[in-house]
Amino acid sequence: MQTKADILNLISFDTAALARIGWTFIGLFRAVVELFLGMAYVWILLGMFGVSSCQHRLIPGPSGFYGLATIVLTFPPAYILTRLEYKCFEKRLEVKDERISLMQEAVQAISMIKMMAAERFWFNRINGVRDREFKRIMQANLLGALSGLL
Repeated sequence: MQTKADILNLISFDTAALARIGWTFIGLFRAVVELFLGMAYVWILLGMFGVSSCQHRLIPGPSGFYGLATIVLTFPPAYILTRLEYKCFEKRLEVKDERISLMQEAVQAISMIKMMAAERFWFNRINGVRDREFKRIMQANLLGALSGLL
C-alpha cells in the first residue's frame, strides 16, 4: 500500500520528468545535428581527403583514425559510468522516499513526540537518513564529473 508521502513523491518526480521530456528531445535532436555537422567540418578543416590523380575520395588520414579511435575507446567507460549514475540515482530516490515518509510521520506525530520528549531520537533518526541521502548525491555528482571528463 502506498503512503501519502510515496504518492506525493511520485507525483512531484513524475511532474518534473514530464516537464523535462520536451527539452530532452530537443537536446537529442540538437546533439545529433551538431555531431554530424561537427564531424563534416573537422573532416574538411583538417584536409582529410585523400588526393589521388586529382580525385577527391573520402579516405580518412591519420587525424581521422585518431579521432575514431578516441570515440571507440571512450565509449565503453562512458557507458559504464552512465549505468552507475542511473543505479546511484535509483538508490538516491529510495533514500529520498524514506526521508519524506519519515518527515511526514514526524510532522503528523509532533504533539506525541513533544509530549514524550523524543525530539533527540527523531532528530538523530531523520539526520541519519539525510546523511545517507547526501552521500548518494555526492556519489552522483562524482560520477557526473567523471562522465564529463570523458
